[in-house]
Amino acid sequence: MHIKLDCDDCGVEVERAKYLKRVNGKRFCKDCYRKNRKKHREETIESEGIGEELKRLENKSSSESARRSRERRKIEMIPTLPKIKGSKINKKKKRSSSFLSTDERQNLFRMLVGRGIDIDEVKERINNLMDEQRRVREIMKEKNKSEDEIKLRQQEMLEELWNY
Repeated sequence: MHIKLDCDDCGVEVERAKYLKRVNGKRFCKDCYRKNRKKHREETIESEGIGEELKRLENKSSSESARRSRERRKIEMIPTLPKIKGSKINKKKKRSSSFLSTDERQNLFRMLVGRGIDIDEVKERINNLMDEQRRVREIMKEKNKSEDEIKLRQQEMLEELWNY
């Protein structure tokens, strides 16, 4: 089956059939199709008397855009906008630097095992340290010591474990 590849209006041959538009049984190239649509739009505007309405709509849209631009200028003239009240992002709580986090525990565990200490003994040392820190904290709170003194004591205990 042979497909016709020339425009019915101007006779120009196109490379592929998909470049031809088919309208009312005729085939048009891209340029002829545009001209045909433009001519059809003009005819419908004239024949149905839509021209006056289109002009009115164009005037209306241009007046609306002018109004919007005036509003934008007014907004730009305001020096500072009021702050919007809303929910606040929670601040991170201060963590006592004297307790071991899970990452620190894992690093300490690897380091002590790397030094040649038995795995069970390392676990026991870390657990004993954590228990001792809790116990010392309670004792110092009973003696009404300040938080800074408690932290210093716990940090000293951690340094002792790291230096083993």
